[in-house]
Amino acid sequence: MTRAALAFIVICMFMACARAEEPFTVKEIALGNYVHRGHDDVATRENGGDIAYISFIAGMRCVAVIDTGGTLAEGRALRDAIRAKTKLPVCYMINTHMHPDHIFGNAAFKDDHPQFVGSFKLAQAEASRANNYLHALNRELGDEAKGSEIIGPTKTIDGEGTLDLGSRVLELRTWKTAHTNNDLTDTNNDLTVYDEKTGTFWLGDLLFV
Repeated sequence: MTRAALAFIVICMFMACARAEEPFTVKEIALGNYVHRGHDDVATRENGGDIAYISFIAGMRCVAVIDTGGTLAEGRALRDAIRAKTKLPVCYMINTHMHPDHIFGNAAFKDDHPQFVGSFKLAQAEASRANNYLHALNRELGDEAKGSEIIGPTKTIDGEGTLDLGSRVLELRTWKTAHTNNDLTDTNNDLTVYDEKTGTFWLGDLLFV
């Protein structure tokens, strides 16, 4: 083996280890509002499908999660980050829209028995694309995709609704076709979350650069 080949292998091993050891971090951007910023990229095995902004909000009674990432593993990392910040239960798991990088971490929260919240169009949209989404996830991420699954909403929002976390009310609203188009009609699809207490507005991918 040449020195160049050996050096290349060592560099690859170093990069793989660095990726494996890269910490999952969340930042408090407003009181009780935490966000994890994913990679600015498409989903790859190198980034583990971690390409979305995912977040959670803590009230006095419980926690609401807003999107869970692109894999079960990312959802578990988010859940661990929540447990490091608060021992309050997760009572709501909100999906802003149907795209894979926002929904495949949902399964990490099944044992918390939250209400899974989304647009009234979300279940239909996920069901119609589930096979394609799962096939693409396994093709692109391989072992990184293990255990990832789609969990549809148990509570839906049609127009406007509120969730009370205890001294913190979240306003939820669905919007006409913008980032997603769930049924080829100009009806409410994407969901936003507004935290009245801090004036923080979670837009999902309706604000997209």
